[in-house]
Amino acid sequence: MKLSKGKMLLASLSLSLCIVGSGTALAVDNSSQAGEFTAASVTAQAVSPNSFYAGLNWSWPTDSTTITDGFGYTGSRFHKGVDIGVKLVPVRSAAAGVIIQSGAYSDGTQAVTIRHNTTDPATNKKLVTRYLHLKASSQVYATGTHIGQYVQIATSGNTGNVGYHLHFDVNNLDLTYPADNQTIDPMPFYPTVPHFTAKSNESAQKQEAHSHDNLGDFFDNNVIHAIGKDKFYKWFNATKVEDRTLENLKKEFNLTDSKINELTVDKVREAELKYFGEATE
Repeated sequence: MKLSKGKMLLASLSLSLCIVGSGTALAVDNSSQAGEFTAASVTAQAVSPNSFYAGLNWSWPTDSTTITDGFGYTGSRFHKGVDIGVKLVPVRSAAAGVIIQSGAYSDGTQAVTIRHNTTDPATNKKLVTRYLHLKASSQVYATGTHIGQYVQIATSGNTGNVGYHLHFDVNNLDLTYPADNQTIDPMPFYPTVPHFTAKSNESAQKQEAHSHDNLGDFFDNNVIHAIGKDKFYKWFNATKVEDRTLENLKKEFNLTDSKINELTVDKVREAELKYFGEATE
């Protein structure tokens, strides 16, 4: 049977109220076309809470708890986080921390990355969260800004030539650009958050083609503003994706590593010294 958006929302809310205190998440196997969900089956599955992660009491990063793509391998493809089915709604910080990047990848994906002042005992490294495919120019704060928990940092979008959703990932290796198998499942941080898994078809939910794991493919908003947004995006839009690199940007606008560090790394270090008492960068 097909459910209207309104009925789907009511069903979601009703089920959420039933399980919110149980530590059990509901998975709904759905297909999606043009924003409609076809209910196929509803099963209750326990999310095994990791005591350390669960004890951090992180905030869920957006309004919806509908997961359109889960963490880990699907065939040979590794998904670094979870995709949350939202469109043009607030994106919020999972926990307090310092923004270590805010800008755009070479494929157009708008992103924010936050380093949190929490060390994972398994790795002795800081926890880092990323928020991808944000609405263009919706980032509220610049790199080097300290923010609190559950603060709006951007608006969800579909940048990077994907369907509307929020990609959210976590790594415990203090990495700004994690590669495959360098992230951890976000869900153990949220053992009591009821969520729904809505499998979407490829026409409705384009999959990410970019790995987003290379400093040389990222352009920080602080650097973009120093160049001038109009000048930057004129170059960006006129340049092939494979040629949109930090090295080519430096050549085009006569930027030095020292200047880029002044606008990014140095600002992060200053904020971390002030709020963490130590600097990672």
